[in-house]
Amino acid sequence: MSSENELIRETFSRQTFHYAPIGMAVLSASGRLLKVNPALCRLLGYSESELEAKTFKDISHPEDLPKDVSPITLFFESKLDVYETEKRYLHKNGREIWAMLAVTPVKDETNTPIYLVAHIVDLTQKKLAEADLIEQQRLLQEKELLYQSIADNSFDFITRHDLDGTFREVSASCHQVLGYTKQEMVGQPAFAFLHPDEMQHIREQCKSLFHTSYKLVITHRFRRKDGCYLWIESTLIAIPEEETGGVKEFVIVSRDINERIETFEQLKESQRKYRMIADNAREIITFTNPQGKIQYISPAVTPLLGYGEDEVVGTSIFDYWHPAERRVKQSSELSGSWSSSTPYSRLRHKDGGYVQIETTFQPIHSETGDIVQVLCISRDITKRKQAEDELRMTKEKLESFISNHADAVWMVDRDGYVQQVNAAFQRLFQWSPAETLSFQLPVILSQEQKRVDELRTKVLSGGSVVGYESVWQRKDGSLVEVSTTLFPIRDSSGRITGLAGTTQDISEKKNAERKLKASKEQFKAYLEQNIDPVLILDMHYRVIRVNPAFESTFGWSIDEIVGTRVFDLPSVPLDTPHRLGPTFEKMEPQSIEIVKQKKDGTLIPVLISIFRLLDEAGTHNGWALNLRDMTAYKQAEQLLINSEKLSVAGQLAAGIAHEIRNPITAIKGFIQLMSSGIAEKQLYYEIMASEIERIEMILNELLILAKPQAVQTRPSDVRLLLNQVVTLLDSQANMNNVQIITGFDTGPAWILCDENQIKQVCINLIKNAIEALPGGGILQIHLGHQEHDRLIVRFTDNGIGIPEAVLNRLGQPFYTTKEKGTGLGFMVSKKIIESHNGTITIRSKENEGTTIELNLPGLPAFHGSLSPSRSEVEVLGGVQD
Repeated sequence: MSSENELIRETFSRQTFHYAPIGMAVLSASGRLLKVNPALCRLLGYSESELEAKTFKDISHPEDLPKDVSPITLFFESKLDVYETEKRYLHKNGREIWAMLAVTPVKDETNTPIYLVAHIVDLTQKKLAEADLIEQQRLLQEKELLYQSIADNSFDFITRHDLDGTFREVSASCHQVLGYTKQEMVGQPAFAFLHPDEMQHIREQCKSLFHTSYKLVITHRFRRKDGCYLWIESTLIAIPEEETGGVKEFVIVSRDINERIETFEQLKESQRKYRMIADNAREIITFTNPQGKIQYISPAVTPLLGYGEDEVVGTSIFDYWHPAERRVKQSSELSGSWSSSTPYSRLRHKDGGYVQIETTFQPIHSETGDIVQVLCISRDITKRKQAEDELRMTKEKLESFISNHADAVWMVDRDGYVQQVNAAFQRLFQWSPAETLSFQLPVILSQEQKRVDELRTKVLSGGSVVGYESVWQRKDGSLVEVSTTLFPIRDSSGRITGLAGTTQDISEKKNAERKLKASKEQFKAYLEQNIDPVLILDMHYRVIRVNPAFESTFGWSIDEIVGTRVFDLPSVPLDTPHRLGPTFEKMEPQSIEIVKQKKDGTLIPVLISIFRLLDEAGTHNGWALNLRDMTAYKQAEQLLINSEKLSVAGQLAAGIAHEIRNPITAIKGFIQLMSSGIAEKQLYYEIMASEIERIEMILNELLILAKPQAVQTRPSDVRLLLNQVVTLLDSQANMNNVQIITGFDTGPAWILCDENQIKQVCINLIKNAIEALPGGGILQIHLGHQEHDRLIVRFTDNGIGIPEAVLNRLGQPFYTTKEKGTGLGFMVSKKIIESHNGTITIRSKENEGTTIELNLPGLPAFHGSLSPSRSEVEVLGGVQD
């Protein structure tokens, strides 16, 4: 709301500048006219562009240019805060124009002037009127002097009196003034026409005329014929006797001063009223002499400045002005100008501070035109100046806000003509202010115009529009999606004078919304049409969404599953929470294999893929679980393993045949010896039994390897497994001139495994090592322990090694370097080790040899018993059948 008020105030300020009845201009430090209003253009006869190409010196009358230092320079040197003067300008047609000039600076946050604002009030007619008035006053004064001269040397009426006051003769003017005829007055005593209240006093004064002088001036009231009394000023002249020197008669020259007395009374009343006003006025009323010495000051000086009247009278008015203002103003006024302008100044308070004061000077002239006194009326404008400063700061803030606003800001009048646009408007729509001011908004498409007109009507009726989204056009014809807020602009009286708008480019936002919508649609399609069951979880691991494939795969309906914690799902066996929990905590995509139970009780192997879900802001807000039925895959995997077993068995057949043929040859020879009747047959029987046991063991190992068996997980001693495998492959190693050396660390080496699968892995690795030693060599098999009860089985040969390009591709299906290989042996081995929660790593260097390392979890709580209980196995990790 505050930003809207600031925008309205700024708009009002701009409209005030534009529609001001006085000339206004913005000046630079060099005096160039940066901006002018229409009133100044009309005043000087130039167009706005013509004026803005000129300097202030160009339009000033040459005789009125500063003779020493330009006031503009003083402003930008911070030596002047305000400048006011009357001066002349030159109209375009050459005629003189009198004007009142007031210049104030506009400062930035560091109190440094950035430009000046000039107010120019046309005084030409006033000056002409003043000149005419002065001429009229001069003529009037001449007439008044002539009249005064006549009045001083002539009488309204003249009368002659005897010594007792009787009228002897009256002038003709008596009839005009008093209404009496000459006959009605001659012979009558003068005292009979006097006012009773003054008669005795006049008698006494007349008596003194005989003793002190021959002339006496008295003021009295005289009765007219109509009974009214007039104020008369009479000059009594005693006419002496030539011989004796005594008074023989009186000549009285009288004039009607009734009007003067009334004026005097009115003046006294006016002075009384003026004194009452001056004593009670809130403004300081001061009278000074032409040199500025205070002759009178009103009581308001005490509450405003803290001084008593007696402290100020007799001092100079200039002594109270701020030093920065005193010198220029004092020099101007003492030169005799005493301008009647209304300057702003700071007056010193008695406590040492300064008060902002506005003072009007009015010189009082004598009949000769000289200044005899100066009337000064001063009022406290501290609060007003504070308000003006606040208004100026608000204006500057609003201007800065609009100019630096990231969104396009524009203002139009009631008819839709652009009054102002900011820089963001130009950046967004490519239209400069000069191309848009006083024109209709050029960004509205024709199909949008009707809607915009409706919204403008709504705003001009007092409403507002927030977030109106539309498509507007740039100058180059390209379109841009925008969101616009409209609100009315009001003047000081509350009348709506136009409307303002802020327009934001929402192209990226709309594109993001469209992409988000497309992503949601894709996610929905992925969820609904995925053949794999999918669960969507919230941050509390509760199911919030299930796809149809989950229902068809596991048998539970959506209503039965939604709202259930994933750890409490009826389809999850008891050990699943312990396996899923760490996966969620890793906060990264994970895949685990478990066995899940369907609603009908059927168990199926499942591969669960877990990944985080993010909202539009990129914040984690849940998980997605993809459950893939691995039944067919497991069957294919088992077939692959069995196929690899048969392949290994076939490859071992030659060595096994050689291994069996040797004991059979021995048995056959002993049978021939026995048939020949040789004694000591008991020794032959023992040798033959030993060879038959060796044949049986080899055949059993071969059958175990070749015959498909169900996976059975149980604790097994790795040392025993390795010895059995070495026994099986020893003959083939001998045939290839390969020596197998085993080295086992002391201590238990038990793991939870399927013996047949681990044997298959070891056979594959030993067979590969033998093939890597075509010219013979050494194969070392080492069994050791690591931290956290891990067992390490390391197969190291000194064969031909594996090239780096081949090493990077090991484990890919059907990738092999052997002529008759399938590329499945190492892949199957890797899969078997990973299914036992182990890892397999290969390090090899060409022509130096290869090391293959198996890392398997040991059984820390098992110490070599050949018959662990089922409960022990469950504690160690569970049984999977």
